[in-house]
Amino acid sequence: MIRINGSRMSGHRKSRLTAALVLAVALPLAACSSTASTGATETAAAEPAAAEPTAAPSCEKEYTIAFSHIVSEAVVVKAVRSFADLRAAELGCITMLHDNTTGGNLEQQTAALDTWINQGVDAIVLLPVDAASIAPYKKRADAAGIAMSTYAFPIEGYCGNAGFDATQSGELIADAAIEWAKTAYPNGGAKAIVSSLSALPLLAPRWEVPIKKLKDAGIEVVAVQDGADIASGLEITETTLQAHPDLAIVIGLNDDFAVGAYQAFKNAKIDPEKVFIGGQDGSLEGLEAIKEGKHYRATSAILLDQLGASIVDISLACIKGEGETNVSTPAKLVTLTEGGLDEMIASFKSLG
Repeated sequence: MIRINGSRMSGHRKSRLTAALVLAVALPLAACSSTASTGATETAAAEPAAAEPTAAPSCEKEYTIAFSHIVSEAVVVKAVRSFADLRAAELGCITMLHDNTTGGNLEQQTAALDTWINQGVDAIVLLPVDAASIAPYKKRADAAGIAMSTYAFPIEGYCGNAGFDATQSGELIADAAIEWAKTAYPNGGAKAIVSSLSALPLLAPRWEVPIKKLKDAGIEVVAVQDGADIASGLEITETTLQAHPDLAIVIGLNDDFAVGAYQAFKNAKIDPEKVFIGGQDGSLEGLEAIKEGKHYRATSAILLDQLGASIVDISLACIKGEGETNVSTPAKLVTLTEGGLDEMIASFKSLG
């Protein structure tokens, strides 16, 4: 059960908590001297393995790297995959494979892993739906000489990790909200809600850091509730506004929740000058909401181009046994006037 300001609320929303996880960089590591590259391939989990690509004549060796995310349908995840493809094309001699796991479906992910292991890819990077259930596939990959790494969070026994700094992300968005409140509420009295995701405690700094910082700044946190998609952001914010019509601050653990909260404030026709909504990840929807110049004021944006590139780079380091195998991609605060808002929107749209 979840509590809002001391009252219990139903936890029925937990079934959709993973719907918007990202969760959302260029690190030097040469793969081969050729500038030729193979195209990226998407492998459906239930389909036969794709045919082995033919290496370009100037490649000493071609590598196949596979990437599996638990919510491949998420816009941010699609962007990360596209940036991984771009990095592979930049280095050359690399084929990228992506699965179609959606909604945290374990069967889809294990089917994709089975296909890739049978195919004999060189490396796999994944955010596991359930690490214990993936363990047999990890054992098979190790036996086959396939370098297996994780995405988002390190797991003991895996070669490397392409991750991001959840603490930095939480600090950036919390500090931005506090600075805004100093001007908008100079005499205090601002109230806030923060979204969490108890199913993924490794993301906890995204909500624990803002909660602590807001409280230390004298800002009352009236609700902390699990929610990671637009629908939950809308519903939770609407419910909280009924109890606290003077709600001033919403910090989402991701941009999807914050976009839902933004819709709730617009529906309620609340003055944008009295509201700060902030997200984390730097999704296109969040960036475009900031561009409107109203309630949605900032996002702690993961540098998704670098995050996508790190998937390729750590895989090559694991395959070759040299180079950095654990990379934490930084975040930066993006607002209407700072952080390269227009450039980040253009970067998303260039992916098509």
